[in-house]
Amino acid sequence: MLDDTDKNILRILQEDGSIPLSKIANKLNIGIATVHRRIERMKMEGVIKKNIVVVDPEKIGKNLSAFIEIKSLPKYEDDILDILSLFDDILEIYWVTGDADFIIKIIVGGIKEFTKIMEKIRKIEGIVDTRSFIIAKTEKEEYKIKI
Repeated sequence: MLDDTDKNILRILQEDGSIPLSKIANKLNIGIATVHRRIERMKMEGVIKKNIVVVDPEKIGKNLSAFIEIKSLPKYEDDILDILSLFDDILEIYWVTGDADFIIKIIVGGIKEFTKIMEKIRKIEGIVDTRSFIIAKTEKEEYKIKI
């Protein structure tokens, strides 16, 4: 169970995951050892999943983002998830309710790469239909969760 100190630490880390422990300690008026111990505990408990750097895709030549809805045959769902998980260009995979079974997010260099990945996805046994949505503009992309 998270107390207010844990929540405050998480709020600060969500703003800047590379902030020194000493700055967190100063902001919260607690000891550095306390901050370190709490962060390590939250990592062990899975509250903090990982520390990452968020890269701007366009700055590294990844200029096309898309969501793809996938419909599948029920007996193949687990196999499809295993195969999709192997694709480097697939960033997110969601098992969803509604008309589609899965929604995935991809980021690639352009339309040629997009076409290739769509061809590979459509060839996976058990997939019966796909529908893609190329992202024209991103208005909000947030990585913080309200705590």
